[in-house]
Amino acid sequence: MYLVVILATFMSAIYGYNLSARPDYDRDIPRKKAMAVISRFVFQHSFAADLLRRVKNKDEPGHEEPLYILPGDVLHADTADNAESNYTMVYDQTHPSANDGDGRKFVLRELSSSSGTDYMQIGRKLLNGDEMASKVICLKRLMTCDASNSGHELCKDKNGVGGVASMCEIETDEYDSSIIEDTCCRVSKAFGGIYLVSFMKLDARWKGRISGTLSYDFWRAVEARGFNENIGVINWEDGAWQFRGKMHFSSSYKIDLYDWLEIHPDIENNPFPLHRMFKTHWTLPVAIFDRDFFKVNGVDYCETGCLFRIKTFM
Repeated sequence: MYLVVILATFMSAIYGYNLSARPDYDRDIPRKKAMAVISRFVFQHSFAADLLRRVKNKDEPGHEEPLYILPGDVLHADTADNAESNYTMVYDQTHPSANDGDGRKFVLRELSSSSGTDYMQIGRKLLNGDEMASKVICLKRLMTCDASNSGHELCKDKNGVGGVASMCEIETDEYDSSIIEDTCCRVSKAFGGIYLVSFMKLDARWKGRISGTLSYDFWRAVEARGFNENIGVINWEDGAWQFRGKMHFSSSYKIDLYDWLEIHPDIENNPFPLHRMFKTHWTLPVAIFDRDFFKVNGVDYCETGCLFRIKTFM
C-alpha cells in the first residue's frame, strides 16, 4: 500500500509538469503590476500629506522654512541623480519671496539608520519628480461653486456675496507685496477647504497603441481601490478635466446634499441617494482646475491623461 501511495504521488508530480498555465495568467500579471503602480502612487501622496503636516506644525528638525503652507505649493521627489534622490522630497513654493528657485529638500529616510529621522518605510522609494507631483489647494469658496450656482447659499462669503471657487489670497505687507505676513491656508481663513491633489503620468504600456485609451488591466486595478480613496484617471475633454474612477468626495456633492435636505428634512426616511455620493465620474471645477493646472516647472504631467487623487487636508 505504501508503494502504491508513493507511485501515485510520483505520477501526479509528472502530470503537473504537463499542465498548461492558468488561462488568466497573461491578464493577472499586468493587473498586479498596475496595482503596484497605484499603491506606490497612494503611498507617495501620503508622504506628501505627512510632510505638509510637519511643516504646518513646525516640527521638522533642521528646517526653519517654509514658514507657511501657501496655496499652490508643490511637493515632488528630488530629480537629482544621487543615492538619496529616491528618498528626498522637494517642497516648492510658488510665491517669489518664499522660494529661491530650488525648493526646500526634506529627506524622508536617511541612508544612516542611526539618524532617527526616518519617515519612510524600508523598501519604499519615491516616484521621480518628473513622473508625479502633489499640489496644495486652499479655497475661498466651496470647490463646487461655479458660474451655474454662484448665487447658492453655500457659495456666499461672510458678507453674503456669491461667487465661484478660487484660491485664497496670501496676506502680504501693506507696503511690500513680496513680504508674506501670513498664510491663508488655515481652516479659519480657507472657508472653501484645504486639499492636497496628487497627479502622475501614465506610462505608455498602460495605453492602447492606436486608440490611446487606458488598458483594461489598469482599469481593473483602479476598480479594486475603495471609493473613499478618490482615485481615478483624468483627461481634458469638452473644456474641462473629466475624472473617471472611484470617489466619495464631499466637495463633489455638498451643494446637492444641501438642496436635498431642504426638500427632505427627514433624512432617515428620505436618505440622500448613494449614487450621488459614491461617484465613478466627476467634472473637475474649471475655476480651480484650468487646462494648465497640472503643469509644474514646465512639465505637463497630464498632457495625455494622468492618474489623479484628491483628499481633504487639515
